[in-house]
Amino acid sequence: MSLRSLIETVACQHLIGRRKYTGTEELSKIYDFSQLLFGKLQAMRRSLQKNSNKKKEPTEDR
Repeated sequence: MSLRSLIETVACQHLIGRRKYTGTEELSKIYDFSQLLFGKLQAMRRSLQKNSNKKKEPTEDR
């Protein structure tokens, strides 16, 4: 869900740029931060998936 929200905000950033509501330098900083945040969210998601897969592996009963 958070990734989709971030993607939506990036789409809004593109609209802001096209409509020239803010300067390109400021918009560039915001876009760079969005890319950094996207990478961190992806890493967290992968980490959670790895932990989830470890728990689902069958265990042997002795």
